[in-house]
Amino acid sequence: MFVPLFCFELPSSSDLTLRPTAAAMAVAQQHCQEGAAVAWRVLSADDARAEARTRVLSKGGLPGQLQVLAETGLQFGQYRGQTLQWLLGNDVGYACGVIVSHEKERESGDASQSPLMLNKDALASYAAMFPPMVTAVARRRMREGTRSVRGLDEKLVGFGQHGHKTHKALYDARDAESRSYVQWIRGCRTGAGSRMHDLKRYVLARDEEGKTAAAAPEPARASAAPGVSSSGPGELSDADLLSAAIEVDSPQSCRATPPATPPASLSFTQRPLERRPHPELAPPAPAAPVGPPPPQMSVSGAQVRLSGDRSLIRLLPQRTLGNSAPRLCASLVEQHTREWTAQSMAYLSVLRKLRVPAGSVASHNADQSQGNLHLW
Repeated sequence: MFVPLFCFELPSSSDLTLRPTAAAMAVAQQHCQEGAAVAWRVLSADDARAEARTRVLSKGGLPGQLQVLAETGLQFGQYRGQTLQWLLGNDVGYACGVIVSHEKERESGDASQSPLMLNKDALASYAAMFPPMVTAVARRRMREGTRSVRGLDEKLVGFGQHGHKTHKALYDARDAESRSYVQWIRGCRTGAGSRMHDLKRYVLARDEEGKTAAAAPEPARASAAPGVSSSGPGELSDADLLSAAIEVDSPQSCRATPPATPPASLSFTQRPLERRPHPELAPPAPAAPVGPPPPQMSVSGAQVRLSGDRSLIRLLPQRTLGNSAPRLCASLVEQHTREWTAQSMAYLSVLRKLRVPAGSVASHNADQSQGNLHLW
């Protein structure tokens, strides 16, 4: 009873007729002839709602949200005085134009609570209860370029051998027949306002979305700053990193012959560090040995793995005079000092809350330990 009688283009189609009915044209002509001779009083939102509730009760219905919205009267335009149910059943094109214009005003930040704006809010809420009206409004906004074509994802194609499929299902299909049909739609000539024209615009817009997504750069991964620990599962401890750095700076590893091919555990982004002797750590050159030269030492797999560790590379970005094993050690000590300081501050804050001096706790522990010694 409170659902509008929609007019469709075809009996088997889901597209609403945007043209006004004969009754709608008669009402519009009557208002045009009257002009400003008849004064119209705009009702407030409460009065319009009370009037709609009275109409629902007079028809023997329950005043629910759908029923009250259906019997709410228009307060503006060429169909003022008619109900929202009558408007959607007689002039869908006019209703879509009003709703799209009103949505743009709301989206631009207009939060007015005037009687006319609230009346348009009621019209938009009532139209949103019916899927054919939602599709018609989305189609209108897509033509005006104010909404993405994704509003037509669930719209049926409505013609041809794929008429039973939705736009999204046809575009995402992977069978040869559907792909060939979509390719044909891309190049065919269509008339503005037809269902084939809507399908072509949907296909071309989805193609542009795919190109934009493919050309979008991947988000850059933030690198850790030198001196900041980023240990996690599977990474080496500070002691292992320090020992690896000392091995890299040692003269024996500098004279060692690197393997011909890197181990399989190293990727192309994990190259072993270039080994150069540090002038401060290098020992004095020994005397020339007598006899045949000793065989060169080989680098073990563990040393190559440690020297190419990512955490070590982040702490030692360049092998220069300022980035050596002592600097790595100082960085680790500084980091641990900050952690110890934070823990000490937390401990002292707890003592401050409990009003217990730190010295009294220490003296109490000392007295307890002396008592234990006397027991022994």
